[in-house]
Parts: sequence; structure tokens; C-alpha cells
Amino acid sequence: MLYDVGMSLQAIADELGLNPIKVRKLLITAGVYASDVAEKVQEAFDDFRKTQDHKAAVLSTANALGLSRSSVTSYLPYKKGVYFPGTAPADKISVGAERQRRYRAMKRWRNAPTEVVSGAVRITARSK
Repeated sequence: MLYDVGMSLQAIADELGLNPIKVRKLLITAGVYASDVAEKVQEAFDDFRKTQDHKAAVLSTANALGLSRSSVTSYLPYKKGVYFPGTAPADKISVGAERQRRYRAMKRWRNAPTEVVSGAVRITARSK
């Protein structure tokens, strides 16, 4: 793993073509990233989460630590799983993600009606 060989978040992000914050969040979700800030955010969030819903706990954590809401969420692991790119097979993504793929494919087709094969979606040009 790139993080294990001592690469920085920026170097990993550049290598994978991702944002460094997304790389950090992925590493936190995998349980391999540790920092003082990440630990403080997770501890504070867990404490607030005992008595508050997710959104309120994020806001309370942000206020308690003097961080923005987006900073707090960037230090928390993904709670619904990791995003799969457009190349992922349909059985590996949620129903909503598959619906969004079909919608985007139709939108592209309407703008340029030609035959397109996108995952399990096959769209052919319409006749006029």
C-alpha cells in the first residue's frame, strides 16, 4: 500500500488522481491513517453521537474543536461505504448509484444521440 511505504497524502493523491482530502478519508475508513487531529475529531464526534443525531454531532464537534463542518466530516470515516467509480460493475454499487448512471447516460444520449455502451446500459440512436 502506498501509505505504508511512506508516501505523503499529496503524493498518493497525485498517483491516484484524487484529492488529498479524499485520500485521507479513505485511509481513515480503512483504519490505517492516524493523527492527533483525526483522533480528537473521532473522540469528540463519538461523545456527541451518544446523545445527538449525526448532523448535530458533526456541528457540535466542529464548534468544540474550532473546525469547520467540512473539516470534521473529512476526518470521519465513510459511513455508507466507499464510492465506486463509473467502471465498477453494477452489483458493486447501490441502486441509487445505478439509477444515477442510467440518468447520466440518457442525458448524454439526448445531447448527442449515438450508440453508447456504459456498463450494463446500452443506448442506441433514436430514429426521427
